[in-house]
Amino acid sequence: MDWPSVITIILGSSLLGALLTNLSSWILSSRQRNRHNQFLALTLAHALEKYSYDCMNAIEDHDLHQQSGGHAGKTLGYPPEVMKLPDEQFRDFDLALLDAVLDFPQRIAFATEEIGFLADVEDDDAVIEKSYQNTIMLASEAVALATRLRARYGLARRDLNFGEYDLRQLIDEKVASQASGGAAGGSE
Repeated sequence: MDWPSVITIILGSSLLGALLTNLSSWILSSRQRNRHNQFLALTLAHALEKYSYDCMNAIEDHDLHQQSGGHAGKTLGYPPEVMKLPDEQFRDFDLALLDAVLDFPQRIAFATEEIGFLADVEDDDAVIEKSYQNTIMLASEAVALATRLRARYGLARRDLNFGEYDLRQLIDEKVASQASGGAAGGSE
């Protein structure tokens, strides 16, 4: 074996070793990023699902208040407060989903501001009706966004059933009722 062959073998094996090291490092960091993004998606999905539940709980409380003649439950005021987003790095997160997630608290704020404005210029019934509509809309958007997050990051669809209480079904019924012109707390 001559010197050029020895040098070629040494350089080739060094280059191959460096490539394999970098490739394995890239694969490992890619897996860690994917796992981190899955964790973030799971955290966000749970926060959105809880927000949706809070919205529908407020709606059900309002409906009970209306149906009982004011003896139980309470009148709907504003939609539930803005959910808190986790303090995490979103750098590698799907940008379209991240945009929707970051936009959602602003949509809650806009819905709340709209109710506040109406309270200054409309009667209580109109304000309650708009709050009812906004709260149902926010619940629907929250659960839809949670479903998109779960689908994008390969997470299982979460059952939002508690006994006979099915959150998704309740939201769908309320959205359909609103679409057909149902009033807030009407007989449903």
